[in-house]
Amino acid sequence: MTCLVKKTRLQSYARHVDAPVVMNRLEAPCGAGGGPPAREGPHGRPLPPTLPFPAYVGFDTCARSPNIKELYVLQLHLDHVGIPPEGCAIFTAKRQVEALKELYEKFNIKVDVAGIQAEEIGHLYFKANPFGSRYSYAESYAVVLHEHRIVLIDECDNPKLVFERFRKLYSDYTIAIMRVPYSHSAVSYLNNPRQVHPHWLADNKAKEPYASNVLPKVLPSLLDVANPSDKI
Repeated sequence: MTCLVKKTRLQSYARHVDAPVVMNRLEAPCGAGGGPPAREGPHGRPLPPTLPFPAYVGFDTCARSPNIKELYVLQLHLDHVGIPPEGCAIFTAKRQVEALKELYEKFNIKVDVAGIQAEEIGHLYFKANPFGSRYSYAESYAVVLHEHRIVLIDECDNPKLVFERFRKLYSDYTIAIMRVPYSHSAVSYLNNPRQVHPHWLADNKAKEPYASNVLPKVLPSLLDVANPSDKI
C-alpha cells in the first residue's frame, strides 16, 4: 500500500523553486541553518576522515582543483558541461558522445570526447521558456571508474536510493554524488554533505567547498559563456 504524505506549502514551493528553503535539518546546506558543519558528527564528535578522491578527476564542472587531467561529463545541460583545461581528456556515456561534441563545437571549443560504459539514471527538471513551464526528462548517468576506485552519480530522481545501491555494490569505492536542486521533481534529496559522509557531494552551484567532503564548481560551464538565446 502506498502511503501519501500531505506536503506543506513551504515544501511544495521548495520543490519548484531552487531556493535555500530549509526542508529539514538534514537537507539544509551547511552554513545555511542546517546545524553544525560536516566535520562534526553526533554529539559534536569528529567525523571519520573523508574517503580519498583523486584531485586530477573532474565531474561535470566540479573537482577538488581546476588542474584536472580527466573530466567526466554525465549530463548535457549547459550548467553541467565543464570547459576543461588544455590537454584534459573528456569522457561521457557512449550514447552522449556525438551530442557532447556538437555542444563543444557550438561554442568553438575543440576537444576530443571518448565514450565509456555508463548507467542511465535520468531525472525530471522544471523547464521554463517563453511558451510556458513544464517538467521535462533529461538523460543523466552514473559511472564506475574501477581504475580510480570511484563512482560518479549525476542528478537523478531518487538520490538516496541510487546512492545506497552503489554504496552496497562497491563498498570499498569512493562515491561522489551530484546535488539535486529543489526545482527538480525528485523523490528524495541528498543535499547536505553530512548525509553522504565520508563520501563526496558534488555541488555545481557552490564556488567554494562548504564542508570537507564537497566538490565545488571549479570549472567554467558552457552556460557561463552562452548567449541569452542559448539559455532558453
